[in-house]
This record gives sequence, structure tokens and C-alpha cells, in this order.
Amino acid sequence: MQSQHTPGPWEVAKRDGTNVFPVGGSRLIATTAGYSNNLRGEEVEVENRANARLIAAAPEMLVALEHMASICPACSGSERVGDLKCGACYDARLAIRLARGEES
Repeated sequence: MQSQHTPGPWEVAKRDGTNVFPVGGSRLIATTAGYSNNLRGEEVEVENRANARLIAAAPEMLVALEHMASICPACSGSERVGDLKCGACYDARLAIRLARGEES
């Protein structure tokens, strides 16, 4: 399935640390500004910046998970090790399906 998201890589805007854009682009992907989770002051800023970094890393993480799941040394990408599920591949493929908006 072809990805429907804005192609990566993405980066966090240096000006405020809470806005995520495609590298070299101007279209806003996401903003974490304004989210507080009942935190105050600097704690809010630290959490919002960390959330923005996590969002910005999403395209690379998706590619890494897809690669890992296809070459897993335990199951060779089959999700099975004998009669058992390969836990790492199962978790990776679940995250991939969630990122793609597919049924989990």
C-alpha cells in the first residue's frame, strides 16, 4: 500500500520547536503548541518540543519498521517462528498498519 502521508523527511521548526514541516517545505504537518496536559511553564514547553521531535521522526521510523519487519533474523519477515508469533515483527507490523490507517 502506498503511503498517504506527506513524504518525509520532516523537521521541527527551530524558531519555536513545536511546529513540524517537511524539510525545506512550508506546509505545516503538525503543531504541538497549546497542549498542556496540566503541566506548567517550562514543563509544557519541554513536553511540546519532545512531542514535535517524535512526530518529525515518524517517516523515518515507519521506513525503519518496514525494513526491520521484512528482514527479521528470527522469522525472515514471516511473523512466525515455528508455531509461535515473532513478537518483534508482530509489534512492528501492527505499528505499520496503524501508521497507514489500516485495521489493526
